Amino acid sequence: MAVRDHTGAVDLAELIEALPSDSRQAFVLTQMLGFSYADAAVSMDCPVGTIRSRVFRAKAALVSAWNCDEAVIDEEACE
Repeated sequence: MAVRDHTGAVDLAELIEALPSDSRQAFVLTQMLGFSYADAAVSMDCPVGTIRSRVFRAKAALVSAWNCDEAVIDEEACE
């Protein structure tokens, strides 16, 4: 679940930290630091397709964690 601070805001940094390390690294390189997928692949020593997959999974996990802390209708969907 998303972590909220005293104002009720979601702590995105904590959500990113909770990602698996490979997905987190690919996400940070491409989405936060502006690396191209090709440059991130070189940096992480893996194929570009692997970077794309890791970034996709990281984004999906962040959206899921963010949404599951909103008005949860079906708690099992967030487990």
